[in-house]
Amino acid sequence: MTLSGENIVYVSEFVDLVGPESEMLGPVKDGGRIVTSTEPACYGPMITPEVESGHTISRPVAVMGAEVGDGVAIKIKKIKITSKASASGTETPREGSFVGDPFVAKKCPGCGKVNPDTVVKGVGRDTICCADCDTSISAFDVANGYTMIFDDKRTVGVTVPSHVAEEIARNAEDYSGAPAGSRCHSILIAFNGESAAAGEITFEELEAARSLASRSGFDIQTEVGPIQVVGSGANLIY
Repeated sequence: MTLSGENIVYVSEFVDLVGPESEMLGPVKDGGRIVTSTEPACYGPMITPEVESGHTISRPVAVMGAEVGDGVAIKIKKIKITSKASASGTETPREGSFVGDPFVAKKCPGCGKVNPDTVVKGVGRDTICCADCDTSISAFDVANGYTMIFDDKRTVGVTVPSHVAEEIARNAEDYSGAPAGSRCHSILIAFNGESAAAGEITFEELEAARSLASRSGFDIQTEVGPIQVVGSGANLIY
């Protein structure tokens, strides 16, 4: 950490544990800017045994002049979505693959090591393997899930059928938009089928969704069911 404050601090490191002894970047000047990428830190940490907490964050940045107990106001100036696809769903713990808390203490069912290093081999539910003994390791199974692709402007998203989800899984690094230095595996590799949500859709949104599906090699009216999802986050519609 520099002694004089910086106008802009760029963050390219990610951590999963933060405390008083954590190394910090900066300090950034009062009124300065922090530029950082983020990991898809929900399912990513859940399926990455090396991560010892439920989430990862960008490395903390010190603020020049701030002391313990001070409040720091942060204004978000700009957000850029880098993912071309994402996936989510519901999960169930996989017995024998964790100790106590599956979000924290993932255990290899083969060698018994807790929070082992892992490697990715192929795609699907058993693709993440222990680097020491090659046993498939995941503390969770996705019980019901979906994969969603986004248009170029990231304004419309549509869930995809299984064969498209599998193709995305095989190119997960490109589709996920994960930043350099990312510690987590992409949930895209555990490809899934479809999900559901409710709401209203405009004609323009429907046409954009049809165009996006067509460019990706499927028809949203005939190849996805029982309910097609369009949108993302709080704006999911069918």
